[in-house]
Amino acid sequence: MCIRKLRKAQESDLMTLFQWVNDKECRKNFFHSEIISLEEHTKWFQKKLADNESSIYILCEKEVPVGQIRLDITKNQADISYSIASEFRGKGYGKLILLLVEEEVKKERPEIEILAGKVKFDNIPSQRKFEQMQYEKSETADYVYFQKKIQNAEGNKE
Repeated sequence: MCIRKLRKAQESDLMTLFQWVNDKECRKNFFHSEIISLEEHTKWFQKKLADNESSIYILCEKEVPVGQIRLDITKNQADISYSIASEFRGKGYGKLILLLVEEEVKKERPEIEILAGKVKFDNIPSQRKFEQMQYEKSETADYVYFQKKIQNAEGNKE
């Protein structure tokens, strides 16, 4: 049970995440837009759950899952990928999930100094969320890149 908070993903989240990953709008915003098979997703999900350099969190409103956010960690940086369930989009959950994962990183992963995200040019809602959370913005030929230096328990500078 969770009341507007993040919790770590668990095996029982497999089908919820599978439905979200194949949502038409999500697929459009992912860099790999092909539909994912259940077999493919299951292998990927089990691998990610076992990987110490990857964390998947579920954002819940009361007991209802409303979105997910994944961190893929390399040295002192965590690359973010997130999505919000279709029925909860446009209600502030994107900003909330970024805020809560930053708090989680500060507590649980003090070695992380930088949070980063890559966003497609036409995914304006996600770009706005990163901007609202004061991520620095830059552009490449292929995507918009956001990064934020965070201060955590070890005292990294902002």
